Amino acid sequence: MLGRLKQIFHKETWQESLKRLTKELVPLGGEADTLQGELVRCIGNLSDEAHRNGWMNWDVGDEEAIDVLCRYLPDQVVFSDEICRQIQKALDKVRYAGKDGADQGAFGYAELKFLAQRVADWCGHRSELIRKNPEATWLDDDPFTAPPG
Repeated sequence: MLGRLKQIFHKETWQESLKRLTKELVPLGGEADTLQGELVRCIGNLSDEAHRNGWMNWDVGDEEAIDVLCRYLPDQVVFSDEICRQIQKALDKVRYAGKDGADQGAFGYAELKFLAQRVADWCGHRSELIRKNPEATWLDDDPFTAPPG
């Protein structure tokens, strides 16, 4: 009985939320069709690069993940101006860690955790799935409309 009550009233942690969203929205390869899935995919890829590879395999895919997060995560509908500034600062530190910082002992682990929590918060707030045009990428000028012609 107590176990059933815990299930009913259990509030999903940010880690559980990201794990569930990964299963539901992140494809095995390539960009996600939804913005929620893409943000989860990006933070997951960066976390994997940091924790499994120690930033040793930083490449254009990691730069693009940072660019997607920079573009969509500091959302003033979801977060205060202060949190948006903190998100940008954390993204800058993670980019630095991946490009050069790990060689000097700057790994950005705390910033990655902060960003992962914000991705979970963002997805919780923006629960209606946001889809891009199938031919677009998330870094196109307007990924939500069909290209002309």
